[in-house]
Amino acid sequence: MRHDYRMSEMDLGGGAAPVLRGRFLYNEPMKKYVSWRAGGAAQRAYIPADLEDLGWLVRSVPAHEDIHLVGLGSNLLVRDGGVRGTVIMTSGALGELSLQGDGTVRAEAGVACAKIARFSVQQGLQGGEFLAGIPGTVGGALAMNAGCHGSETWQFVTAVETIDRAGERRIRPPQDFSVAYRKVAGPSGEWFVAGHFRFRPGQAGDGKGVIKQLLAKRGASQPTQLPNAGSVFKNPAGDFAARLVEASGLKGVSGLSNDLRELLAREGEDGRARLAVELFCYRVRKYVGAYLAVLEGADALLFAGGVGEHLPSIRSRICGPLAWCGLRLDATRNEAARGEAPCSIGAPGAPVQAFVIPSDEERIIAWDTARCLSGRPG
Repeated sequence: MRHDYRMSEMDLGGGAAPVLRGRFLYNEPMKKYVSWRAGGAAQRAYIPADLEDLGWLVRSVPAHEDIHLVGLGSNLLVRDGGVRGTVIMTSGALGELSLQGDGTVRAEAGVACAKIARFSVQQGLQGGEFLAGIPGTVGGALAMNAGCHGSETWQFVTAVETIDRAGERRIRPPQDFSVAYRKVAGPSGEWFVAGHFRFRPGQAGDGKGVIKQLLAKRGASQPTQLPNAGSVFKNPAGDFAARLVEASGLKGVSGLSNDLRELLAREGEDGRARLAVELFCYRVRKYVGAYLAVLEGADALLFAGGVGEHLPSIRSRICGPLAWCGLRLDATRNEAARGEAPCSIGAPGAPVQAFVIPSDEERIIAWDTARCLSGRPG
């Protein structure tokens, strides 16, 4: 829902009340604004018209109310319970990008890092190509010293612009901040609203090939066209997260297959396959156990939709540790159930029974797809 909002004179200490030129949105689902496509609603969201409008907004928000600035929402996880206070959306709002008279590039907080990379190359500047690999905005890049491919944001910063809750804007030099790996500390109570960057002189267009290579590399290693977590590991001192993930055998959990039948066949000889199966069973147990605890018990547990529907050993490994809640399987019945027909696999007299209910997921998906394409109602 969109609302216009006019600040009262009391908001401005009795002065003339301007009309905010941005947009308010109430109970706005944050999953629309984050790359993980998950999370609850913002109590109030605001899309400012420009920096001046942002200044009026922040000084109108009561001192006890939280203010959060969000750019592209890359790798931002919002809790299901939502966000109290005001969330300010900078992407597409604070979007000014220009080449200054001194040769620096000025970009407001809502400018995408990739846009700076392309702009600097067009202006005959080099060194900023790495920004094409950062899926965020200037505000976030400044706040965490974002970096990739051997370069970091603050290597190129000559000045930053900030704003506080009183709406006062300042231009600060890098010396006002303590900058480290993925960490920036500075004056409290201020947010970044723009950055000034100095890149090396070069020839217009020279960096296009570099940007293309970086984007191709990222596209090959991450599902960029789907909701995803990207690369969120921080490198420990003296090592690289990617190397540790590879060495641990946890990459893709197994790095072998997402078919449980194949993993079961290989777990006796491959520790990665065994780990994947154990992790799958643990996760199912965790959620089943949590629901049973919250519901204070249940009458039955159903296996369907590929979660143990055809695999007796998976059902046994899931249910074994859940005996505390009264869930016990009949070994003979469980072994005989292969998802061909509905059947009971619970032990006689067990407080919580278990059943296998076959389902044809592919047929259901095909039917729903055909229905959507034809425009027929559900």
